[in-house]
Parts: sequence; structure tokens; C-alpha cells
Amino acid sequence: MIVKRCCRIALIMGLLTGPLSGCVVQRQVQQGYFSVKHKVQGAYYLDGERYEEGVRVFEEALTETPESAEVHYYLGRCQMETDQAAPALKHLKTATELNPLEADYHYWLGVAYHKNGDTDSEQTCYERVVELDSNHVQALTYLGHVHFENGKLHEAMSTYQRVLRLQPENPSVLYNRALILGRLGRTPEEKLAWKAYLARYPAGALSVKATAHLNALGDFEYRNHIIGKRNVSLQKIWFEVSSERIWQGSMYALNRLGEILQTSRDLTLHIVVYQKRNKPLAKARANSIKQYLMRHFPGLDPDHLLVSWFDVPERIRIGSSEFQEEASVQFFTATGGTRVKRNQSSNGRSS
Repeated sequence: MIVKRCCRIALIMGLLTGPLSGCVVQRQVQQGYFSVKHKVQGAYYLDGERYEEGVRVFEEALTETPESAEVHYYLGRCQMETDQAAPALKHLKTATELNPLEADYHYWLGVAYHKNGDTDSEQTCYERVVELDSNHVQALTYLGHVHFENGKLHEAMSTYQRVLRLQPENPSVLYNRALILGRLGRTPEEKLAWKAYLARYPAGALSVKATAHLNALGDFEYRNHIIGKRNVSLQKIWFEVSSERIWQGSMYALNRLGEILQTSRDLTLHIVVYQKRNKPLAKARANSIKQYLMRHFPGLDPDHLLVSWFDVPERIRIGSSEFQEEASVQFFTATGGTRVKRNQSSNGRSS
């Protein structure tokens, strides 16, 4: 019924105003058709990563509809994905001129300026996006990155805080926020920021770097361990008070460790536990970890899980600084099933 009513209105308007108005209506309908068509095509080529084919299709479409903002936009997007930064910039700029109120067009124009090395214009684009859409997460994120790269730490922090209110788990923002706090000398907040990042992203190359930053501050809630050829960040293994019972919150880290060992059966894992002035507890905790791994990962060879225990604090040297942890667990591996000889004090044992 609605469609028929619209058609009737268009017919009446044509009768009242003559042939010229009918041409206008027809042109508007045609423009609407092409707009929808190009948006569907654009999503198809971008989502399907068919970028070269998209470039060809939208170059052909440009001859048919040269004043279409959508054609220029999607052509520029596909060109950027095929390392054609200069022509992409040209078409994305045209798209914003033809449709200056479309926030995404300005955002991708900013990305194109970045690829062409024009940081000032890039920043201007992101600021325009935020004027049009104050909740545009991508533009706010990249605007924060531009501020950070230009050394405008307070502006970057303010922008990042806006992002985190909209997207609390944004990885690059969480990571850069911690870096900024470090550069501002706000150490207690920096520690919390690194832990906030690691709580959400405990694995990966950036987690290893985040852990190294945290450790350099004398905080060892997370540690990097050499497991085979990998540097693995794990949260500290905690136990119940004065007990060898593993705290439930530490089981995620042990499960990650067990999964890695299952895929590398030739590795021998050394489990080293430090507990100041309590050798029996250190031994019990070391064996508790071994039993946990054997119980939850039955394919592991017990002979490849070796335990050591010490009743002294662990000494950790980072650069020129040395730290002590009165209660800690360290993991490292060696290749093969043979035991690795280690220098131990009279406080340590291996089994």
C-alpha cells in the first residue's frame, strides 16, 4: 500500500508540474537505484577481499555514474587494498566533496592521507569525522594515535579515554594508554594499565612486550617464560594461603602451558618454585603443579616434567636492576627427555 501511494503521489506531481518534474523524479529514482547497487557491490568486493576485481568494476562504473560518491568511495577503498595509495586518495577526496556529511568517507580519506604520508591532513579528517559522529570509534582511535605519534600525550590520553568509554576492550588503545602513562611518569597507573591490557589479551607478541614493561617496574604478576621456541606470557601462579592448593584463578595460565606442551612432546618442562624460609611448602607446590598438568593433560610424559624447589627468594635481574620475589614459580624448557643439569644451592632439589 505504501509503495502504491508513493507512486500515485509521483504521478500527480508529474501532472501538476509538467514533464520537467517527471524527469527529476525519474533521475532521483535512478540515482537511488545506483546508490543501493554500488553499496551492495562495495560490500561484496571489500568483505570478500576481491580488491582487484573491485577496482575494475568501479572503474567501469565511474564512466556510467561519474558523479556518484559511492563509486569514488568504493573505488578508493579497493585501490588502497591494492597498494594504489595516490589514486585512492584522489577518489576518496572526491567522495567527501560529493557527500560531505558521510562520516565514513572522511575517515577513510584520513587513512588514505596516512598512507600518503600527510599526517596533518589525516588529523583534520579524523577531527571532521568526530564533528559528524562523536561516537565514531575508529576515527577517535586513529586520532589518538596521531596525537601520540606527534608527542601530544595529554591530547592522546583524553582521546583514548573517549574510545574506552565506547569500546573498553580496544587492544591498541589499552596498550598505548599504558605507554603514555609510563612516559608521563605515572607509575602506579601504568602498572594498572598494563595489567588491564594483559587481563584481556594474555597471549601474543604484544602481551610479551606488555609483560616486560610491567616487570621493569618491579611488578611480577605476569612473567615471560621460554617454552620451546616461544616466549610465553603467563599470569603468576598463586596458591591458597600456606597451602600447596593451586588458586582457581591460576588454572587458566596452567592450562595454556599444558596446551603448548601437548603440541611439543619433545620438550622437558622445568617447574621451579621459590618460597622464602619454607622448603617443604616449596616442594609441595612444585609437585602440585606437576600433578595438575598430568591430571588435566594425560598425554604428557611425567619424565618430561621436572620439579625444583628453593627456600630462598627468587632473584630477578632486569637491566641494571635486581628484584626479589619471596614466593614465585618459574617455568622453562629443554629439548629432549634427558634431564638438564642446573646449578643449585643446598636449598634446591630436582625430581
